[in-house]
Amino acid sequence: MQLFLIVIFGSIGVGLRYLLTTSSLSLWPNIYFPTLVSNVLGCFLFGLFYIVFIKQNSSFGMPLTIGLCGGLTTLSSFCFEIIKLLENKNYLLGSCYPLVILTTCCLLVYFGIVVGKYITV
Repeated sequence: MQLFLIVIFGSIGVGLRYLLTTSSLSLWPNIYFPTLVSNVLGCFLFGLFYIVFIKQNSSFGMPLTIGLCGGLTTLSSFCFEIIKLLENKNYLLGSCYPLVILTTCCLLVYFGIVVGKYITV
């Protein structure tokens, strides 16, 4: 049942991301506003749902955080992991982790673009 709820809430998150993207691209075609809003909203909701549902052992905690927030954005999980590292006083890893992940992911996006261009030539 938990997996089913995660999939349903994930679908809702993906639908929200799609609606946000398509509606705001007509207003701001050259700005990554949809990404900014979905990431900011997703991070806020992840933190809120963590406290309200997961800390209270609610069965809706995982579907809302992994499903809804995961469908809306993956940045929420990333930021949550950083916060947990810092809360656990693991300051070195909590400081290095974002730099390593962001640098690696940006390089891999670039690598994916290069590979994609190469195989579609």
